[in-house]
Amino acid sequence: MRSVRSIFVLFSFIAGWVLMPSAAASGTAFPLTVTDAHQNQVCFTATPQRVVSLVPYVTEMLLAFDQVQVLVGMTRQDLTLKNALRKKSVGSYFNPKMDAIADCRPDLIIAAPSHAATVGRWCTDHCKVMIMEVRQLQDAFDQMEMIGRVFACETLAADVIRRNQDQLAMVKARLQGLPDHQRKRVVRVMAGEALACPGDDSFQNEMIAAAGGIVPRLAKTGFAVPVDL
Repeated sequence: MRSVRSIFVLFSFIAGWVLMPSAAASGTAFPLTVTDAHQNQVCFTATPQRVVSLVPYVTEMLLAFDQVQVLVGMTRQDLTLKNALRKKSVGSYFNPKMDAIADCRPDLIIAAPSHAATVGRWCTDHCKVMIMEVRQLQDAFDQMEMIGRVFACETLAADVIRRNQDQLAMVKARLQGLPDHQRKRVVRVMAGEALACPGDDSFQNEMIAAAGGIVPRLAKTGFAVPVDL
């Protein structure tokens, strides 16, 4: 059972809840150009030094890769769990505060697609903007690798990726042949005013299935789709 439960480490990591331990860092050659989730080309001439993260799961990546020193602004959702870090609050994930972001004097803002229109004006020679989003499990591994390159900590990133992939493989092996009547039927209810669940194409359902759960098939796709009781 311990190995089955461990599969949720990566799910929580992506959702912005769990900090995984890490090993030694490595270097990156600059200039470096990466492609974000909106297919924007973002060019770095050096490792970012003042980062505002509006995306909790990316905040978790930075913490797991020993990059706490570069974080100057975090969302209320991050700080609720990690208030000991004493970083500046830039509002909530759902409603970031532009004046608080400005006070941080960032050279990089990491944002979700819902923030793109708001933070787009910050994209200058002195401040980069990266739009980050996980649609499938592989996206998370790809983004861990990319963050590792941007922050010159590729060895740390590779270690976290490898341990997560090892856990996934171990759990898959232990679940082989497990009949459906021994599996849990699992549904995640999303936060919000209306009742919603992850769509059929969500990485969240992919992770539940990887842990041995049986997920509902709603015939709807998307990060969060409306459902009724």
